[in-house]
Amino acid sequence: NGDSKVNVGDKITYTFKVTNTGNVTLTNVTITDDNATVVGGPIATLAPGAVDGSTFTAEYTLTQADIDKGGVYNLATATGTDPDGSPVTETSTDPTPVDPNDPNHPGVDPGCPTCTITVLPQTGEMEIIKTSSTSASYKVGDIINYTIVVRNTGNVTLHNIVVTDNNADVTNVGTVWRLAVGADTTLLAKHTITQADLDKRYVANIAHGIGQTPRGEDVEDDSNSGNPYTPNEPVEPGCPTCTITPMPWTPIKATDDTPPSINGKDGGTTPSVLENDELDNAKVDPSEITLTPGKVVDKDDKPVTGITMDPTTGVITVDPETPAGEYTYEYTICEVLNPSNCSTATVTINVTAPAIKAVDDNFGPINGKDGSTNVGNVLTGAGEDSYNGKPADLKDVEINKIKPATPNTGAVNNNVPVLDPTTGIVSVPPMTPAGTYEIEYTIEDKLNPGNDATATVTVVVEPAPINAENDTPPSINGKDGGKTPSVLDNDELNGKPVDPKDITLTPGQPTGPDGKPTDKVTMNPDGSVTVDPETPAGEYEYPYRICEVLNPSNCSTATVTITVTAPAISAEDDTFTPVNGKDGKTNVGNVLNNNGSGTDNYNGKPADLKDVEINNIKPATPNTGAVNNNVPVLDPSTGIVSVPPMTPAGTYEIEYTIEDKLNPGNSSTAKVKVVVDPAPILATDDNPGLFNGKDGGKTPSVFDNDKLNGKDVDPKDVTLTPGKVVDKDGYPAKGITMNPDGTITISPETPAGEYVHTYTICEVLNPNNCSTANVKIVVEAPLIEAKDDKSAPINGKDGGTIPSVLENDLLNGKVVNPKDVTLTPGTATGPNGQPAKGIVMNSDGTITVSPETPAGTYTYPYTICEKVNPNNCSSAVATITVVPAPIVAEDDRFAPINGANGGTTKPVFENDKLNNKVVKPNEVKLTWVDNAPAGLTLNADGTITVAPGTVAGTHQVKYRICEVLNPNNCDDAVATIVVAPAPINAADDTYKVEWSRDVIVTESVLVNDKFNDAPIDLSKVTLTPGVASNPGLKMNPDGTISIAPSTRPGTYTYAYTICEVLNPNNCSTAVATITIEASALFIPNVFTPNGDGTNDTFEIVGLEGFDRVSVVIVNRWGNEVYRSENYDNTWTGRGLNEGTYYYIITPYKNGKSEVIKGWVLIKTR
Repeated sequence: NGDSKVNVGDKITYTFKVTNTGNVTLTNVTITDDNATVVGGPIATLAPGAVDGSTFTAEYTLTQADIDKGGVYNLATATGTDPDGSPVTETSTDPTPVDPNDPNHPGVDPGCPTCTITVLPQTGEMEIIKTSSTSASYKVGDIINYTIVVRNTGNVTLHNIVVTDNNADVTNVGTVWRLAVGADTTLLAKHTITQADLDKRYVANIAHGIGQTPRGEDVEDDSNSGNPYTPNEPVEPGCPTCTITPMPWTPIKATDDTPPSINGKDGGTTPSVLENDELDNAKVDPSEITLTPGKVVDKDDKPVTGITMDPTTGVITVDPETPAGEYTYEYTICEVLNPSNCSTATVTINVTAPAIKAVDDNFGPINGKDGSTNVGNVLTGAGEDSYNGKPADLKDVEINKIKPATPNTGAVNNNVPVLDPTTGIVSVPPMTPAGTYEIEYTIEDKLNPGNDATATVTVVVEPAPINAENDTPPSINGKDGGKTPSVLDNDELNGKPVDPKDITLTPGQPTGPDGKPTDKVTMNPDGSVTVDPETPAGEYEYPYRICEVLNPSNCSTATVTITVTAPAISAEDDTFTPVNGKDGKTNVGNVLNNNGSGTDNYNGKPADLKDVEINNIKPATPNTGAVNNNVPVLDPSTGIVSVPPMTPAGTYEIEYTIEDKLNPGNSSTAKVKVVVDPAPILATDDNPGLFNGKDGGKTPSVFDNDKLNGKDVDPKDVTLTPGKVVDKDGYPAKGITMNPDGTITISPETPAGEYVHTYTICEVLNPNNCSTANVKIVVEAPLIEAKDDKSAPINGKDGGTIPSVLENDLLNGKVVNPKDVTLTPGTATGPNGQPAKGIVMNSDGTITVSPETPAGTYTYPYTICEKVNPNNCSSAVATITVVPAPIVAEDDRFAPINGANGGTTKPVFENDKLNNKVVKPNEVKLTWVDNAPAGLTLNADGTITVAPGTVAGTHQVKYRICEVLNPNNCDDAVATIVVAPAPINAADDTYKVEWSRDVIVTESVLVNDKFNDAPIDLSKVTLTPGVASNPGLKMNPDGTISIAPSTRPGTYTYAYTICEVLNPNNCSTAVATITIEASALFIPNVFTPNGDGTNDTFEIVGLEGFDRVSVVIVNRWGNEVYRSENYDNTWTGRGLNEGTYYYIITPYKNGKSEVIKGWVLIKTR
């Protein structure tokens, strides 16, 4: 039903798997089960080897008898028919039988060894409720009656439940012989009140019950109280479930207190809390009670310190610096006579906060330009702030909730006076705008946050003084214009020269010499005044105003007076360089420039027609008898003198005047001299450079560097006359021809050498105006270039072929065509500089590297020569890099090896790689880097041998493999060898022996234990006994257990551990269970109740084997001195004298009994 217990009515569901284990088909297969209801079937046919696991199911409903037995046993029978019509039957087996060592195993039914057993866990539980009668008053001799209800709360029937109560008048309350599951029974007990009970003010007792499950397992429980709960009822120390019967107590009353409030800053004391408390309806006498302070808490029920109660007086002390608030302090008063008679009350203590006051302050005025780091302190200003009736101090209060001053609207910055809460000091930052500022602040009690006061600080900030001074700067040339120094240079702000960034400058309206407004002068943002060029001379006045940026209304006004002067003018004579009269010249020179006597000047600078004009010109006179009247001409609009083309040679003179446009009449006169020459002609030698004789070519035109009239020759202006061509020895040469356009053609296959070709050019206009020059022509052989080669690395293990060395070689600037050259290999050398084997240069320029070539850098020189010109050669070197094959040693972790047996690992090579293939041992050399750990042998074949008897542990051995071909081509790895301890298993043992007065020795616990899968050999393992549950049991070195004579019947456990000698931590632990049974009663004839703990009771061995045993003891006169209907070995002969007594003992079992009579001697000395 889901309650985690086995209950009557719970159901077991069975499934069946039917297998045809024969070789013929079965038909009409059915299943029956005498202890379950089977559903399903029959199976029509079941072929050989076929399995049916779904046709049949069964269900069984549990009974109380099943649970008491501890399990359900059932056996199914399958029946079918073979082809002959004969019945075939088989009984079931359990595929998952219950572990015989399962503590809940109910045991195998001898009559049904193959039964399927369903274990039913037994839960033996009982509950005992003990209730006492009560009365308003008691006296010595009164009786308290108890009802004791015993209830079976487990799932099995309980037997022989013995109920005792050590504080009842009769200790043995009674025995319940059988109690069904869920049933209960009621027993009665009595207690007679004594004076000690009345002094104690209550009676406490507890009933104890012990019974057995059907298996004989003990079930025990102590009683719980059935009395209704009463507040403040006494509690028996060490017995929280005792049934308590209170005795009437003297009334005691502690009353809650609310003393006058106390200033928490100063502290103080309250009146005694005992003032209103009572004992026996009268005011408490402190000598009759004990006062126990409880906890003191704040309104949030959190513990606090600093408030203490004096337990001798009841006075409460509140320490200075106690935070304000309402505190509760619990205390208890208890009667001295009866310490358990107590009452508790609560004191409510109201701790008040000290008075706090903040007073408004006024500071200033303060110069806002300079600021101030300490305007004043708000705590000690005009109105002193106070705390607890004294000047406020930052050790007691803190300044917070500051509402900062508000910046002026539209101000250039947000600087405002600032209050430092850590000191109370008000400061004004430099550059704070003028104005009246308010800062609101709060001083708050550190001891009592929220106990505060608020005030306002008023700070007056004023502007700095400002002064603008009149200015008279140096005069300025009105033609050029200019700029005065800044008007701010002599102005002041805050008693110091003005810093332009601190003020704003506002120019006024300037006026000219005529007193009218003018735009010829402009005041700049930096305070300088710009006088425009072309400004008339005279005095100009310019008013301005400066205002503080920080405080825009803080201003001052002044005026600057500027004097403007007129420019100077000067014309100088000119002499121009000769001009070619054939071409003429549109611009021989400008009369305003320096043409021999100096530059014409205006205002101290070269004259410019934007400032002056040229007039009063006297033109040049034509040469007498000239073929035309062309003469040099002066253009007054530009000042340029020009010579028309075809002007006759000669010297010409022109007179002119320059006059100031700004100031008419301000002028100067000078003369110009012009010389006209014929045009020059020049033929220049040529050296057009080198020409590849293999390809041939054509030179540039010889005209390209020839000049006529200082310019490149235009072929139409000259005539070309070629001269002769000779080689360097002066002999006429062929294959070199000058063309009409001045170029020279060199034919292909022209021999290399130097050649000279002369020629003459003459002016067409003047045929006698001629010039001659030479052309030097150099013919060279084509360039051949063999370039060094560097191959990509080649794996020397595999070998390979390198591309042709000719692929990057050049002939005549192009990649070599192998048919145009001859290839001559040199000798390849290895890394050691010696000739190398296995590397060959082929006729096509490729290089073959043979397999198994050692790694290294090889060089291979070679030469290529032009076939047409066999002496035209070049050499280079091919560099071949041969690299070793990749080698990888992989870490190994071998399967654990039993250290007791020893063994050998696989070779470490098995997962290593050379050239990406599994290593072949003959290709590498193995080196063990680490020494062999104890017990291990590192073999040359790569295996590792673990010797028998090696201690368990994990070992790591580093090894290295190196390529035989390339001994430096190596890699390291680590082999991990796990030496495991041999398996060891100690198996639990179970022994049953008959009780005896002699020593009993069991067989060895080692019989069923194993070490390394073999029987235990004590030379290989150590045996360590644990602690037996009975001191009469002793484990011997060979594993046998000796049981002391007369050891009490019962079931005992004895744990032991076996450990490997080689690996002492390789251990296994098991438990030997020894059950000592007594099949008959063994009755002593003497016992010694002298309190020494030995043989103090009349102990009958074997009581456990009977349902119950009654014992009657009589003295020698036949008087009964003791009786027990269910004897439990507790009779001590108390109150009897030494001597011989006679017993009548009757054991009961399964409804049968017998009477045993005899005598027993009591000895106390």
